[in-house]
Amino acid sequence: MDDDHPDDLKAQQAAQEFRAAVRETAYFLWKQDGSPPGRDAEYWRLAREKHLRQLAFDRWLQEGSPAGRADANWFDVSKEVDEE
Repeated sequence: MDDDHPDDLKAQQAAQEFRAAVRETAYFLWKQDGSPPGRDAEYWRLAREKHLRQLAFDRWLQEGSPAGRADANWFDVSKEVDEE
């Protein structure tokens, strides 16, 4: 019997999907800029930030777009992704 909880499996799957999306976006941005050598970390950071912002924005919209929550959502999403 598997000891993993459905919520844990869901979080693991979400983390894998997030990393895959960041990887694909970083590669796309790098290719778009002419494949400059030695800048992989820069493109990874840009792609990660783009996806974190999108997750935070989506959460803010789901909450009904409350004033003052955009920064809190950014912090929460960043923390959640870093824990995974």
